Amino acid sequence: MKEIRIRKGDVRHLIKVDDADYEWLKAFHWIWRNGYACTKQFGQYIGMHRLIMGVSRGQNIIVDHKDNNHKNNQRSNL
Repeated sequence: MKEIRIRKGDVRHLIKVDDADYEWLKAFHWIWRNGYACTKQFGQYIGMHRLIMGVSRGQNIIVDHKDNNHKNNQRSNL
């Protein structure tokens, strides 16, 4: 497990991700928006948890966190 750091003002968020996902996820610019780690793609925000699971924003598929912790984006928790 590794962590991706996101800063919003004075608050820092540490987002847990699997080691296998860390390298490609760290290439994105992440922000904390509406309680989720998000990045902007094609003019729209997408949550890190949806990106990890390969679910685009337009798909009507729910991706949620088993432990209700939106900072835990390990695959076993999604």
